Amino acid sequence: MGVAWKRSQDRTRSALRGAARDMAWMEGQESARGVSAEDRISLDAAMADLPPDVRACVALCLAQDWSNAEAAQALGLPLGTVKSHVARGRARLLKALGGSDDA
Repeated sequence: MGVAWKRSQDRTRSALRGAARDMAWMEGQESARGVSAEDRISLDAAMADLPPDVRACVALCLAQDWSNAEAAQALGLPLGTVKSHVARGRARLLKALGGSDDA
């Protein structure tokens, strides 16, 4: 029982350290100029609703300005899959945020 207790405590401490590290990273990020906190929260929520593979493609290609080929190589996905994930993810984000898909 002692071993189980120690492992439980280790996992709890690890999770707390990870949360603190994530929070410090988030605080260190520059927010885009002219973007309100409410818009940022809405975008974060809309991104969280995307499937993980689509979210990764959108984050790399649209937010980090990677090329589709770079994202495909980094994620180990075919180029066409990355392109379709970015297009679908962008459309879903625009729909969730109430924007238009004119671009």
